[in-house]
Amino acid sequence: MELKISAALTLTGFDCDPEEITKILGILPTKTWIVGDLIGRTILHRKENAWVLKSQLQKNADLESHIKDVLARLQPSWQKVVELCSKYDSEISCVIYSVESQGEAIHFDKEILKSVFELNAEIDVDYYCLYESE
Repeated sequence: MELKISAALTLTGFDCDPEEITKILGILPTKTWIVGDLIGRTILHRKENAWVLKSQLQKNADLESHIKDVLARLQPSWQKVVELCSKYDSEISCVIYSVESQGEAIHFDKEILKSVFELNAEIDVDYYCLYESE
């Protein structure tokens, strides 16, 4: 398995249908869910509504590029995104899967930090070091 990286903006904490967020922003999300939806193939149910916009880059692109891709896709509706993020919970969710014990560097440049601050968002990084079976 090679390095696999992704990043997304996740907006939660709103009571309306996620379609309303889509209408406000004019941006199609990668995925949405509403309270009560099943989580994957489990018997667990979602406890909140969510609107998610994931990076469209290849999984082997570096983390900064994934985050910048998400931020760039939000640019056409930036002020509306900022307003929604000030009312609701927002997070830049990052996931890294690596088979190397010394894998991808995690670095956020000033441009990313400024944008995340403006969005009043949190940054979550999940780093999974996997081992290939021989």
